[in-house]
Amino acid sequence: MPNIKYVVIHPLFCAVCLVFLLACLFLMTADTLYLLIGQIAVMLIIAIGFHELGHWLFGTLLNMKFKFLAFLFILLTKTEGKIRCELNNSLPLSFGVTKMYFDDSLSESKIRQRKIWYYAGGPLANLFLLTVASLLYVMLDWEKGSFSDVLPYFIILNLMIVVTTAIPFEGTDGGNILKIIKQTDEKVRSDSQLQSFYYRPIQQLTTQDISWLKAKMDETAKLDDVFSITLLLLHYYLAAHRPEEGNEILHAGLDKIGVGKEQELLRQILIFYKTLVEFYMDEMLSDDGYQELQKITFWYGEAFYTIAQAIIQEQNNKNGRMVAELEKGLSKTGELLDPNQQEILRIVLTSIGKVR
Repeated sequence: MPNIKYVVIHPLFCAVCLVFLLACLFLMTADTLYLLIGQIAVMLIIAIGFHELGHWLFGTLLNMKFKFLAFLFILLTKTEGKIRCELNNSLPLSFGVTKMYFDDSLSESKIRQRKIWYYAGGPLANLFLLTVASLLYVMLDWEKGSFSDVLPYFIILNLMIVVTTAIPFEGTDGGNILKIIKQTDEKVRSDSQLQSFYYRPIQQLTTQDISWLKAKMDETAKLDDVFSITLLLLHYYLAAHRPEEGNEILHAGLDKIGVGKEQELLRQILIFYKTLVEFYMDEMLSDDGYQELQKITFWYGEAFYTIAQAIIQEQNNKNGRMVAELEKGLSKTGELLDPNQQEILRIVLTSIGKVR
């Protein structure tokens, strides 16, 4: 059963397994090395947690809008103006991810400056911890066997996080800062506006906004932007009961993304939505659609996998099982942390499976 697979890769299960393994090794060997490993793991959790809180704190001070913060098995999300604490089910997110964004009312220079400070917030939080820990270690008179024995490891861990996240490589905080510095004012403004459009309620988008998004999609070479715009426009047209235009956008997005190993995941997700939209429009699943759904493995997440399997196994819904499985899939869409994808699935699957 796929549920067992999701349990095995769940952050909470992995944490429990690590604690259990270290405890067993210590009891069998009486070697304090395993206690030290456990202490270092706890200190690493604290250091990474403060790194994400640093991003959140700086973003809040800079009037950024909060979307979510994931760390270990904790997930904080903002829905309808309220922050909710939920269980994080994603192993990749358990290593720490914070998502915040600006609205589109700021000037390019302000966006640039504030984004730089936002990305710097994580390393600065670890630098603060490093400084405090170093001062405590030097200034206080520790007894042998006290916390001073492991405090140097805490200092080293924070130093490692500061260095590795500040190095200007792609994907690091330093890399993001360097990219923002190099971007033109127009690019900074455009990226911020796209992010703002993506997370605002779909009803607030105007025809002028839609025209801007289409132009942005035509001119951009960034595949992540093409992916986001495709999903945003698809949601817009489905909400407006114009699925044919949404399907055209999907085809345009797929053509823009192209075929290649680097874009395989983005392409497969769009094909997944294309299959569901065509099923929604034609009230039947084509042979090509059936084959595409079979490519959705459990690695795509529990929501996608459950939905795909529900349709594959009983697309005619003769025994009514598909409705229950689609409802189960819809209940898991929160893991996507994406309001547009959640709403696309809700609109399409409500018609396909007559889900209430």
